[in-house]
Amino acid sequence: MLLDCWAIPCVLFLTWIFLKTKYGLRKLFGVGICVAGVVLVVFSDVHASERKSKGPSPLKGDMLVIAGASLYAVSNVTEVLPFIGFALAMFLFYSTVPIILKICGATMLNLSLLTSDMWAVLIRIFAYHEKVDWMYFVAFAGTAIGLIIYSYNVTSSQLTTENHSKQGLQGGCRGHGAGHRRN
Repeated sequence: MLLDCWAIPCVLFLTWIFLKTKYGLRKLFGVGICVAGVVLVVFSDVHASERKSKGPSPLKGDMLVIAGASLYAVSNVTEVLPFIGFALAMFLFYSTVPIILKICGATMLNLSLLTSDMWAVLIRIFAYHEKVDWMYFVAFAGTAIGLIIYSYNVTSSQLTTENHSKQGLQGGCRGHGAGHRRN
């Protein structure tokens, strides 16, 4: 049936209203033909006389299909909004990754990503009002302490030159990068 194509003009209307999408005449003409096809299908169901298995209310069935297609369109349009947020978050993340890699190195970046699990814990606590085990907080504290220890920058005045070159210290997260030795 063509009734499910009703979602197309619904999506067009909803994206025009909420997402400010602009459509050209050719696209609007195509949607108009689509809607005309939907109208013809509805009228053909109502006025069909040679039907082998006639339902008790073809018009009611068609209206339910149109309502379902309209709700499907709402679902499609509302899924675009979180996608835009996701795309923006990914853009910001991957725009800052080269900076973090230059300043701190790949190891620090990956160690820092371990803290992302804590966001899920905070969402569980504040958005869903769920209780979490105390071990989550111990785990986060351990991760944070590990990050601090890893990124602690020992100044060269605190180390002798001999100690510094023997141990091959990386100097933390102050523009020296992971895996680089300061000489």
